Amino acid sequence: MKITRNNFWTGMRALIGNAWRLSFLKALTANILEYSVTDTLRRHSAVRSLPLTDARLGLGTPFQVTYEAMKGNTSLLEEYVLLSLIRSYGTRSFFEFGTYQGQTSFMLAKNFPELVIHTLDLPATDVDRTEIPISSGERRYVEKPVIGSKFLGTPEQKQITQLFGDSASFDYIPYENKMDCVFVDGCHDYMYVKNDTEHALRLLKEKGVILWHDYLTYESVSRYLNELGQDIPLYHIQGTSYVLFIRA
Repeated sequence: MKITRNNFWTGMRALIGNAWRLSFLKALTANILEYSVTDTLRRHSAVRSLPLTDARLGLGTPFQVTYEAMKGNTSLLEEYVLLSLIRSYGTRSFFEFGTYQGQTSFMLAKNFPELVIHTLDLPATDVDRTEIPISSGERRYVEKPVIGSKFLGTPEQKQITQLFGDSASFDYIPYENKMDCVFVDGCHDYMYVKNDTEHALRLLKEKGVILWHDYLTYESVSRYLNELGQDIPLYHIQGTSYVLFIRA
């Protein structure tokens, strides 16, 4: 939107008129803090940047994208990048840490009818019985009425296997060395990111990719991936909160 004198003053009047509201002040403070944290994380990023034009991403193919702007979901660009990666690497098996509403699994099933999808999430009833304690900020993603609401009751549900449990104590043996792509987007607490990553590396085949969500968004995720990047080659995909590992 182009800023003109008229809409500038309209916006300023709205800002002043709502400034006394407690909800407005809370939202404004939260946005300022989030921007400050994100800016700090970007300046301290230790993961190499990968431009969207890099051939390894395979961008340029049209897909059916189902998108809902909501806290915890991937962005529209991130969904397109994930779809492109799945196609570029001929992915046949996919494992997801963190089902949430199931938007990612549903979108993948809709675009790749032969893709075998496994998605793991923690039932709300088990939030106080995890092997690693979950921080208060992460509980909101667990305490939801339904896991996978986006794909339940759809034709795509038949190719999605829902797995329920704590990712810190889940039995991964049946899935080890069988996944072409692993998507790490579960609990953002440092120890859970570390736990999920260690299992993701064992789930991956001799050749495949791992994708992490929320780099440069959460301090805990960024800190762990900065550390991991000293041991294995990681790439931050520009314009997204994704970090990519390619096992070739």
